[in-house]
Amino acid sequence: MPKVSDMKTNLYKTIYYTVLTAALSLLLASPAVSGKSIDNQKVSINIEIDRVIVKFREQHNIRYLNGSLVSPSADLTSIEAAIRAESGKSIKPLFIRDQAEIDNERLRLQSEKGLSLPDLNSYYQVELSDYETARDL
Repeated sequence: MPKVSDMKTNLYKTIYYTVLTAALSLLLASPAVSGKSIDNQKVSINIEIDRVIVKFREQHNIRYLNGSLVSPSADLTSIEAAIRAESGKSIKPLFIRDQAEIDNERLRLQSEKGLSLPDLNSYYQVELSDYETARDL
């Protein structure tokens, strides 16, 4: 039976390798893909864009509290207003687990394993209704 700590480390590895594989796939496929373009980046006609993933800089320690973004070092009201104006929707955390639990797990794994892990609470998503909104956002 695997240890819980090994399973949690594997979660970060799985996320890392999934993102890396997706990025490499897009990078390798981009010259051969035709379709619409976002700032000169080719996007396949067969890809449906339904959300935009946003990664904030970790030093701002941005968190989601009572339906809004909060940070001890930045005013985020203009960012949320721009997202609402463009998409008609709000920004939400990408990961559904409790933010304190994610923070505690990250700190524990970094301490135990000597790893430098990304702050998963810095990733957010904006659901979109169409391709044009994705491009504009």
